[in-house]
Amino acid sequence: MKKVNKTHPLLPNYTGPVSGFFIFVHHEGILEWSNNILERVDYVRSDKPKAEQAARAKALQAVPLDAVSDATNTAWQAYDTARQAYDTARQAYDTAWQAYDTAWQAYDTAGQACYTSRQAYDTAWQAYYTARQAYDTAWQAYDTAWLKKTFPKTDWAKLWDAKTKTLIFK
Repeated sequence: MKKVNKTHPLLPNYTGPVSGFFIFVHHEGILEWSNNILERVDYVRSDKPKAEQAARAKALQAVPLDAVSDATNTAWQAYDTARQAYDTARQAYDTAWQAYDTAWQAYDTAGQACYTSRQAYDTAWQAYYTARQAYDTAWQAYDTAWLKKTFPKTDWAKLWDAKTKTLIFK
């Protein structure tokens, strides 16, 4: 006759609860709720090392609901509330991280565009400066030629400084 097993889901002939509180469902906690302990049993049997399975089989046990005290229930509810807050905060963090990443990409793209436009600006400024120098030289030549043509008898070199565009008062 088979021995009835209502407490240890990893041992043979388990007939206990499928959902409820269990101890040592995972190695990092003691008391934990499971909606379907048989899913965890299947996982342990298929994916955990054989050397761990014997210890897990002894440790994993169903806990009757009446054995869970009010204090434990209150603590569990606090844990569940904190877990929900954690999940909400994690979603906010993920959203913020995505926004940050998008902003960083935009910043990087803008930085590249700024660098490229600055190079274009510098090139244009150099062309402008060179053209302005040529313009100033041509204007000075025009001024001098116009003065000599319009007033041929005046010695403009003594009265007008073409470079500074000022009258000479000596």
